Amino acid sequence: MAGKKRPALTPKRPWQRLVPAEKVTPSARRIAATRAEAASMGGDPDKAEEGLRAPAELWVNDRYVVSVTRHPDGWVRLLSIRRQDRLPDVPWRHLQRIKNQLAGDEAEALELFPAESRLVDTANQRWLWCIPPGEKFPVGFDDGRVVSGPEEAARVGAVQAALDA
Repeated sequence: MAGKKRPALTPKRPWQRLVPAEKVTPSARRIAATRAEAASMGGDPDKAEEGLRAPAELWVNDRYVVSVTRHPDGWVRLLSIRRQDRLPDVPWRHLQRIKNQLAGDEAEALELFPAESRLVDTANQRWLWCIPPGEKFPVGFDDGRVVSGPEEAARVGAVQAALDA
């Protein structure tokens, strides 16, 4: 494999900001499936259905659909993110962009990799759990902002997407 050149990342299309969209009412089939899933995991089917019907903001662009759940105080508590085409790959930089636009540049969010007993993996969906802007998680880097583009990454033999992709 030595000597093979890595393919260059090419920008596909410019990023489009997310815009508000209408929330779709879940179908009776989806509600029944949610209730059954909750019951099979020992949960309360009524609470599962309430969560499915809970009012949430819906935001979309040409790539993603994002459901936003807010804390009663107004800050973003949860971002549920999926691709429009429902395929699995969501670049980290896209998650960061979505978080910045909807929760704020200085809000922090975590993606949880749960214990198997709490695993939810049904729809190529990603969840970012947010805390109020200005609060910091007790984990993470504290060395200031460090971001590399394609040129810096190439110097160490890596491939990095352009910052505006």
